[in-house]
Amino acid sequence: MKLGQLKDKTKRKKTIISTVGKQGIYAVAFVCLAVAGIVLAVSMSSAPQDAELPQITPSTIPSTVPTQQPDKDVSGNTNVVIPETMQMPVNGEITKEHVIDRLIYDETMQQWCTHSGIDIACNEGDPVKAAMSGTVEVCKSDVMQGNVVIINHGNGLKTVYAGLEAVDDSIKAGDTVAAGTEIGTAGISVQEMADGAHLHFEVWKNNTAQDPMEYLEDYIK
Repeated sequence: MKLGQLKDKTKRKKTIISTVGKQGIYAVAFVCLAVAGIVLAVSMSSAPQDAELPQITPSTIPSTVPTQQPDKDVSGNTNVVIPETMQMPVNGEITKEHVIDRLIYDETMQQWCTHSGIDIACNEGDPVKAAMSGTVEVCKSDVMQGNVVIINHGNGLKTVYAGLEAVDDSIKAGDTVAAGTEIGTAGISVQEMADGAHLHFEVWKNNTAQDPMEYLEDYIK
């Protein structure tokens, strides 16, 4: 074989190898892409189409609302709510009710006014008793209202006993009294003289006058 022919044959082999090399790289790349596509398709087809969400029941939801603790009475029993009930401070008939949403005529003062308590008709000298246990806060004598005793029962609750003829010698501010303790006697006050002998009785809760009949156990429905 001549030298020129040998060189020409060698040149053709290099051209073929170069072309095949480039095509081989393209083929490998194509095969890799095809494999990746197949894997992705298989994984997507194997995943559940409608995955079910976990069911949440009320018991699995933590509560952030604190539960209310039951009230406790003095005997230590739980789940017992102590009602704020009072006994009648004096035996008698209620002759004038609690009225603060309208005006009523006052025969003694000859004027229209509200009435922050109730009037309980009785006889002069009848015993007046603490409607509920508490601490005597005020014990005074007033020109218009007569003798006045105020008892603090705690929790913002107070009772007022006005128009007393006299206060018992044993009752002084700061004393602790039990329900039913005699604190004085009924009389006639200058401010309500036209109404005769009676006890003017008031109930206050958080500095607001309340209707005593809502607290007196003889009248609570």
